[in-house]
This record gives sequence, structure tokens and C-alpha cells, in this order.
Amino acid sequence: MRDLLRGHADRGAMVLLTSTGTQVRTRHPHRLAQALTSAGVVVHHGDRALRVDAGPERVGHVAHEAGIPLILLRTADGAGLEELFLELTADTQREGFGHSPIHTHQQGAAA
Repeated sequence: MRDLLRGHADRGAMVLLTSTGTQVRTRHPHRLAQALTSAGVVVHHGDRALRVDAGPERVGHVAHEAGIPLILLRTADGAGLEELFLELTADTQREGFGHSPIHTHQQGAAA
């Protein structure tokens, strides 16, 4: 799917993205991913959290049954869209973007 979206974006086509599911974080992400996969839930690995194609109640139940404590459990509400966008556009980003100097004014005491 990412390759399809990347191809559309590379050709200049508009790509509309939506994200559903649940964002979940634990200190045992591999164990949780395995438990969720065994329960038939699709798991997407992120940098700091998993995004799963199931509701929070189902994710919480699977984690509880597997004895895995959770740190974060919430509806995704678009979580992961920024990550997907950055991945799709990584090859087209301008070099040096965001590296412009920052000018600050320091106020000192009058002599």
C-alpha cells in the first residue's frame, strides 16, 4: 500500500490519508505485537508505539490476557499520518530544509 501511495505522490497526484484503530505503548512491544497478531489483529510498528487495527477495548483485553501492562492506550485519531507522510515524501525533501539560522535579540541591563 505504501508503494502504491508513494507512486501516486511521485507522479504529483493528490493522496488523501486516513488512519483508524488504536495507538498502544508498552515496555514489551514485541510480546504485545505477537499476542495481538495471534488474536488476529493487524499490527503496525512505529517508533514509540504500535498502531493496531482494532478498538482500545479489544487491545486492552488481549494485553490483559497476555499479562502485558500498557503505558498508553488510545484511539489513533490520525496517529501515524505524519509518520506516513514523512516516509512518502522523504526522497523529495529539499536538502537543508529547516537549517536556516535563527536570530535572537538579547536584552541586557542598561549601563
